[in-house]
Amino acid sequence: MRTRSSRSTEDLVELDFTTGRKRVQRSQRVQVEPEVLMLIQWTFQRGMETLWEMDSVELGKLDRLVKEMLQTATNRDKGLFHHQCRTTTLRSSWE
Repeated sequence: MRTRSSRSTEDLVELDFTTGRKRVQRSQRVQVEPEVLMLIQWTFQRGMETLWEMDSVELGKLDRLVKEMLQTATNRDKGLFHHQCRTTTLRSSWE
């Protein structure tokens, strides 16, 4: 069997033994390499261990950081950028 790959699909060309003709089977690539899955699982487990080792102050800082990141992403989705979110008193000090 010969395989020809493209970015979004993979064409498998093989010889059909009953008719003697080439048969083309087109399929979407959805397989993930086993090494990648192992790395994702290991990274997740290491992250969970790190969370269990944090005290309440560190968890509070992490929570505030995550909330700020989510707010920044929300503002960016709405078309508001960091320089548009600052107050007027701060804006006068830049100029």
